[in-house]
Amino acid sequence: MYSNYIKSGLLIFCALFVLQTNAQDAVSVNKRMKFTNEVSPEKAKADFLQKFKLDDNNTFQRTVVNQDRTGMKHERLQQYYNGIKVEFGTMIVHSKNNVVKSINGEVYNGLGVNLSPALSPQEAFEKAKAFVGAQEYLWSNPEEAAAINYAKPTGELVLLPEMNTYSGLLNLAYKFDMYATQPVSRGEVYVDAQNGQILFNNKIIKHANNEGREMLNNPANLIKKEAATAFVLGSANTRYSGLRDIETRLETSGMFTLNDDIRSVFTRDAQNVPFGGGYINNFAEFTDDDNIWTLPSPDDVALDAHWGAMRSYDYWLNVHGREGIDGNGFAMRSYVHVANPQNGGSWVNAAWNGSVMSYGDGGGGFEPLTCIDICAHEIGHGVTQFANNLVYARESGALNEGYSDLWGAAIEFYAKGNGDDLNPNAETWQIGEEIAANGIGIRSMSNPNLFGDPDSYEGTNWRPTSVAGCPTPNNSNDQCGVHSNSGVLNFWFYLLVQGGAGTNDAFNAYDVTGIGMQKAEEIAYIVLRDYLTPNSTFLDTRNAAVDVALSLYGSNSPEAIATQDAFYAVNVGAPYVAQATDARLVTVNEPEIHCGLDTYSPRVTVENSGVSNAITTLDINYTIDGGAVNTFTYNGNIAVGATEDIDLPAITLTKGLHALSFTVALVNDGDATNNQEGFALRVNENGNIEDVYDFESADDDLLTYSEGVPQIWSRGTYNQTGSVFETTTLTGEVYATNLNGNYFQNTRSYLVTDCYDLTGVVDPTLQFDMAFDIEQNWDYLYVEYSTNGGREWNVLGSASDPDWYNSDRTFASSGNTDCFTCIGSQWTGTNTTMQQYSYNLSAFNTEPNMVFRFVLVTDQATNNEGAIIDNLRVASVLSVEDFANNNAFSVYPNPSNGSFKIQAARNLGDVTVNIFDINGRNLYSKDVNLSGTVNFDLDNLQSGLYILRVAGEDFVKSTKIIIE
Repeated sequence: MYSNYIKSGLLIFCALFVLQTNAQDAVSVNKRMKFTNEVSPEKAKADFLQKFKLDDNNTFQRTVVNQDRTGMKHERLQQYYNGIKVEFGTMIVHSKNNVVKSINGEVYNGLGVNLSPALSPQEAFEKAKAFVGAQEYLWSNPEEAAAINYAKPTGELVLLPEMNTYSGLLNLAYKFDMYATQPVSRGEVYVDAQNGQILFNNKIIKHANNEGREMLNNPANLIKKEAATAFVLGSANTRYSGLRDIETRLETSGMFTLNDDIRSVFTRDAQNVPFGGGYINNFAEFTDDDNIWTLPSPDDVALDAHWGAMRSYDYWLNVHGREGIDGNGFAMRSYVHVANPQNGGSWVNAAWNGSVMSYGDGGGGFEPLTCIDICAHEIGHGVTQFANNLVYARESGALNEGYSDLWGAAIEFYAKGNGDDLNPNAETWQIGEEIAANGIGIRSMSNPNLFGDPDSYEGTNWRPTSVAGCPTPNNSNDQCGVHSNSGVLNFWFYLLVQGGAGTNDAFNAYDVTGIGMQKAEEIAYIVLRDYLTPNSTFLDTRNAAVDVALSLYGSNSPEAIATQDAFYAVNVGAPYVAQATDARLVTVNEPEIHCGLDTYSPRVTVENSGVSNAITTLDINYTIDGGAVNTFTYNGNIAVGATEDIDLPAITLTKGLHALSFTVALVNDGDATNNQEGFALRVNENGNIEDVYDFESADDDLLTYSEGVPQIWSRGTYNQTGSVFETTTLTGEVYATNLNGNYFQNTRSYLVTDCYDLTGVVDPTLQFDMAFDIEQNWDYLYVEYSTNGGREWNVLGSASDPDWYNSDRTFASSGNTDCFTCIGSQWTGTNTTMQQYSYNLSAFNTEPNMVFRFVLVTDQATNNEGAIIDNLRVASVLSVEDFANNNAFSVYPNPSNGSFKIQAARNLGDVTVNIFDINGRNLYSKDVNLSGTVNFDLDNLQSGLYILRVAGEDFVKSTKIIIE
């Protein structure tokens, strides 16, 4: 959120005076639990709830699962108590290979809360209206409300934690999204459902009526996408960033407009309509006739807004793998020339309102507010809102502001490349320097004190956040100092990137060695996305950052040391203490699928993360499915900073899922939290070429598993009442997503074939029969393959391949209306009749361990019957048809000792004779003229059954031969 304070034409910052407070330890609202032994997600969640005394009335529903580059999964869940949503109640499970490493969360106990409201929703709504006291509300203007998908609130019954003291007490409340347009305000107003008191007002539009502060909105009301037309590359002479490439749209009129349909970046002219007015759906387009944009002042700043949004999109996608604000391509709409909502004059502000960005034309020493770091700052608020919904008050609000400044600096550096990774130019650390007449901006990340902001937690310029110092967050106290106290996070990030030494306001000396922008921004993003909860504090952020740095880089790494020491520098937490002796279990060779019912040989990689002592001996303890502990003792020499690959004794496993856990045990180990790794190993059988899996018996059972819901693929007789499928084509047993009903919602479910050795197999083809009933353009099914034990999966084929997928639709090609997660190669919709699908695998005939899986992806809404699979096989050129009606030649003697003759029934001309083993491998090939009888001497073949194939210009015939 961009913010400045303007009075009599001068820039005045609210914290130019020092507030004297009693220093106290940093507080935490997050509960944390680490696991050093192998624990499944289910067991870990149960242990977490038990530790923090949450009974069975508490349930948690998954909202999102993210994965970082180390393979660590972060599952975020929403808390409910007796079916009522606990506002801000969050549990986050951090696991790798289905083994939980830690859980953190902001959870609340509902014991003793009266769950029966005394007020009706309408009575509570009237209380909320009286609290807001506005003359007009957005719901009175249906057209404008529809433009941001807003509707008159009906009241959601929630359990709201006490928001001032972190006491954990809950109150039953009605929640209303109150959007007022005269005067402008917006907030989530919580009304006590028992007595009608206003419990909390979570500001959505921030400070719109308080001397030009910026705004933040709720992500619930979203404008998604626009239909794409022709887009082209143009050039723009921006005011703040010089000549830049931009993407535009060629309209049917022949004019170009500032619409980038690929990124969904749209830039419009608000025509000096005041903020909160009707410009969102009543705007003008900026136009150009040759796509070489040289707009005169003041319209030239629209080019900055457009380029800034484009580069922000690119940053999030290319650096963090995030598609836009919400991670799902949410449109970035920028409105330039937005007027002051109080007087209609020039507006010294920029705003994110949950749907769009709005930019004022400045004044009082400020140019229009469209420079790159302010654009990135506003978009960053949207990212934060979608990532964890940080409450905009007290410490969490300061983190909200700090993160937006952080992204402003990171994206300015990304877009302009000022300096290098370890030493960005000084301008990177000044926020808004390009729009300020003084050239130094509105905030400094490298020296927050310059603008009266603190660089130390509870230090000079700190604004009180406790109830004693700030009883109620409101506009006059800047929501308890959110813009000022953000300086603490700003300075931490600056030190983490660039380093620095000094003494903080707690008189603690610090010396931080920077790790560069690339590593620092990755740590910061994972903390934001995967660890912080809505009311997180600076201490919570510090604890999360330490965990992330250790997970990414290990104990005693420069990154882990810098992350912790930079927080120490801003007076949050203790400094890093290096361990003289430390062993870190880095990885286990962890295929998802092991092919063959033989032995599996684990290999672990151990790092000496200590700073003083070599490792000459250690124990590696490992268990299989929670059974007896096996111990292997390593003797050797691992130097400080070195790694060693250690092979463990081979183990034999049966087909199916197995949980393996490995722990390093070292005498005087300084950090035992990095000693354990575990993973889920699926042992699979090797399949034979040409074997048909008709699923009539357990011998044809395949591996199945799902994400997010119980397993849905199952083998048996399909017997759903009223099925849309033509049941006459369903004979015997099949594999189906649900034998008795519709598939589950919001899941990704897998059906895995056996493993196949395709080396030397001629023209192998994956074949199966399938019928499907899948929600059109929302849910979908596709096939993946892996050649390295499931470590990597790739989509098999495309919709342009014959006898394969029926859809190439994606979110973009749909005009951004459906297919939100479609990959562009899938089956979707309905085909009620079983038919054969096939895909030629000749490109893979050098792969010894080929495995396939059917992937069903479903969303959270409509679900249909799903898919039915039958008669699965990998076929080769030795097809059944080749054997039929073979009257072209005969082989004798058969059986033989390897010497035999082929006698033609007629003149077959020039042919190729091949001999294959039963797995389709080509063992012999010879070109001959088969007009009569030809002798063959193959006594080098071992005893067994073989396939002899004769291929001519217009025929292929095969027969079986036996070598004795």
